[in-house]
Amino acid sequence: MIVSVLRPCLLFIALAATVTAPGEARTTPTLEQLVGQKLVVSMDGKSPSASLLARARLGLIGGVIIHSWNFTTAASLRSVTSRLQQAAAAGGRPALLIGVDQEGGPVKTISWIPPSLSPRQLGALHSGTR
Repeated sequence: MIVSVLRPCLLFIALAATVTAPGEARTTPTLEQLVGQKLVVSMDGKSPSASLLARARLGLIGGVIIHSWNFTTAASLRSVTSRLQQAAAAGGRPALLIGVDQEGGPVKTISWIPPSLSPRQLGALHSGTR
């Protein structure tokens, strides 16, 4: 009986703790933001969409994976990552995790950064078999 009475009270306390007055800064992330910070999403096109930037600003994503079709030069890659990080910062959110599919060998999104060897080649270097 005590447990069934406590659960609604604890739920009420948890919900009340997440409510903020208009104009008051929220210091505790919402459940939606906590879940969102675990999500790493893909980006379409050469620049972040307004929707993607809004999700970064609202703390609804934790990171973005960049593909070869999202940039053409080092400068455009810097621009994309800068815009994403600026959106997160504008919302007072943690920095986003920005990743690329960079396995080495044939899977190499950014040609000018390591690894230049495939995982098999890297493994062979350390196993004594070349």
